[in-house]
Amino acid sequence: MKPQVDRLALMRHAYTAKFVSEHIPNNSRVLEIGGNKQTPYWVQAKRKYDLITVDLYSPADYILNIEKDSLEKLGEKFRYVTMFEVIEHLENPVQALRNIHNIMENDGLFLGSTPNRFDPYLFLGAKIHNNHNYVFDTLTIKHLLDKCGFKPIQVKSRILPVKLSKKIFISIDVSKLIPIGRVVFWIAKPNYLKGSK
Repeated sequence: MKPQVDRLALMRHAYTAKFVSEHIPNNSRVLEIGGNKQTPYWVQAKRKYDLITVDLYSPADYILNIEKDSLEKLGEKFRYVTMFEVIEHLENPVQALRNIHNIMENDGLFLGSTPNRFDPYLFLGAKIHNNHNYVFDTLTIKHLLDKCGFKPIQVKSRILPVKLSKKIFISIDVSKLIPIGRVVFWIAKPNYLKGSK
């Protein structure tokens, strides 16, 4: 029996790969928090990157706890940092974001995503995943980024898949109209005038 493919996850990974390719130039050095080189969106990205990975578990390049360990142990500052579908699992996202802020270059970009508190499937009875400690929306992510020394450039809810039949899903972007959507994506810059407090 074939394992079931989560079409919603595939759609999310495809959008994440496109998001990365649109905002991070080819051959850039990127610090990925919580993923690895085989994470589907990195495999699908249209560009190639010098990817450095940090996670609590192998096969990451560095085994670190971004909430408790200083990322300065990596010995460098990064222009591009990504953190997709991680922040909702953290116990102390404020400390994690401040640790990320401390290892970013002045003109860096921080890209990330998290499930949206206004996911329409939650209103239809879906449950919040047991491993999620927090649920965010566009407003709370903006506030958190700002509090941790980042200047949000873009924060949008994305990926509202609609099931047309058992096998057909389409993706609709309604983020300009209402803040619903399955996932909140962000782009932020370190705000060194404000600092990471």
